[in-house]
Amino acid sequence: MNKKEVLKKIREANKRAEKREKEAEKHWFKPRKLYRKGGEFANQPFETFKKLTYPKARHALETTEKKIQRNVEERMKKGENPNVLEIGPGPAPFQSPIRTSGQKVYLDVQEQFLKDKGKAAKIKHDVTKGHLPFKDKAFGPTIINEVLTHVEPQKRTKVIEEITRVSDEVMITDRYIEGKKSEKAVNPEKLQKELTSKGFEVEIKKVKLKELLKKRELRYLDPEVVENAGYFVIHAKKRKKK
Repeated sequence: MNKKEVLKKIREANKRAEKREKEAEKHWFKPRKLYRKGGEFANQPFETFKKLTYPKARHALETTEKKIQRNVEERMKKGENPNVLEIGPGPAPFQSPIRTSGQKVYLDVQEQFLKDKGKAAKIKHDVTKGHLPFKDKAFGPTIINEVLTHVEPQKRTKVIEEITRVSDEVMITDRYIEGKKSEKAVNPEKLQKELTSKGFEVEIKKVKLKELLKKRELRYLDPEVVENAGYFVIHAKKRKKK
């Protein structure tokens, strides 16, 4: 393949990507504009992009998953079979490793992300529509990794209401940013207040972005983001009635 053909294929791929982006913008808030430097997010090395998109390796996330796993196992010992819901699992193998004797359910707006998920139930659904297609208290834990950042700010409260309606334990991970750019970013303190008002005990762990990435990776980000952004993990569990 000569240089001319390669350039042609690149232009065609860019057009397809632009078309997908325009279609997606009808449904999703695009948060990465908050993080870009010069608008060239795609020029980042793959490893940096992976770290920004999938903070699965972070210690705070792993310890929270282990805590949820212990809670699930305790319920199984009591003869319960807690169902586990994961919203927005993303492509394999990035879904959470929570194991249960109950039903595991994956829910995502994109059908392609529901493939390769084994025997778990798979449901295509847009959480921004307001109602989750499940009965009250249908699940033990619900996992929602890097989903709220794709939900328009005014719709996030309804998503939280639905999650707390169908489950009694919640893990939320996402990016946060403080300062001038914080208006549309996910606010962990606001989530904490909303979850507390629903009768949940809430724990937040926050890690600054500059603690996660190397200096050579940070140069691709807006300086304000480097100083004020990071990841958070929220673990919330329904208070037991006395």
